[in-house]
Amino acid sequence: MKTPETKQKEEFALAFRPRATETVSIEIPKDVLHSLKQVAANRDMSVQALLKSYIGQGARHRTSLMWAAQDGDLAMVRFLMAEGADIHIRDANGWTALMWAAQGGHLAVVKFLVASGADVDVNAQNNVGWTALMKAAMEGHLAVVRFLVDDHDADIHLKNKEGETALMRAAWGGHLAVVEFLVSKGGDIHAKDNRGWTALMKAAVSDRLAVVKFLVDLGAEVNAQNNSGETALTWAEAGDYQEMADFLRVARYIQLAMRRTTFEVLDDQTFYGEIVGFQGVYANAETLEQCREELQSVLEGWITLGLKMNHLLPEVDGVRLEGVPESV
Repeated sequence: MKTPETKQKEEFALAFRPRATETVSIEIPKDVLHSLKQVAANRDMSVQALLKSYIGQGARHRTSLMWAAQDGDLAMVRFLMAEGADIHIRDANGWTALMWAAQGGHLAVVKFLVASGADVDVNAQNNVGWTALMKAAMEGHLAVVRFLVDDHDADIHLKNKEGETALMRAAWGGHLAVVEFLVSKGGDIHAKDNRGWTALMKAAVSDRLAVVKFLVDLGAEVNAQNNSGETALTWAEAGDYQEMADFLRVARYIQLAMRRTTFEVLDDQTFYGEIVGFQGVYANAETLEQCREELQSVLEGWITLGLKMNHLLPEVDGVRLEGVPESV
């Protein structure tokens, strides 16, 4: 067996097969050249090297148009389209130039590509089912998401081959503004992927507290389980996300307690609600929904006071609320 010292002294030779080369020249408009210089500078490379990269990657099933779209190089995209570049071509993984532009958040390029192809399908999916919308949502590019959904009816309910929606990917990435927008357009917060994961679980496993709070406020089921029996709280605890775990413990307790609610209509036609086993927690309002909301607000205040006073709170479906800071 060779020691590390022996290995350091070993020599080897690499044999390269020379390839024939040919010098070519191309005419590039000044605005495109200026744009190329900016992209090259961002990559810390020369313009010649950038062009070689475009050409080389194109030979490996990814076109120059795709690379320019990924870089957000609108001038280059315009130039390539004018020279006959095919907007519909896909790379080996099924990606289109539109998908690359959307993932990079390059709104101007996205708009140009969509406008340039009368039959461009914004809902086209790559080999694993991802759409341009999913790519933009995952990276938090709200402007692109808005454009695709509002202006071109991108389907927010489409799922990739893992069963994930754009909302799930936005939640995973912690992009609250995108999550809020997709929910406002009808995104399903209760949907599950092929493994039984919800948007809430995906936000919890990646420690996205703001997204978790937003989804819970909308009624996302804290105790929902994936196919392995794990919940959002399971993953918050596994990740040692203490603030997240404390919040989810309280949220779970509230949801379980609210299931004990009983309502009745009083003589004055208002609604009265109380929670069985929670003394002093009741509400009265003109509508059932208002009564439910007020009751939960009363419950939350009751729990906060109980934690502050170190009271032993009632057990609900085998769950006790202990060791949680009152500030949660």
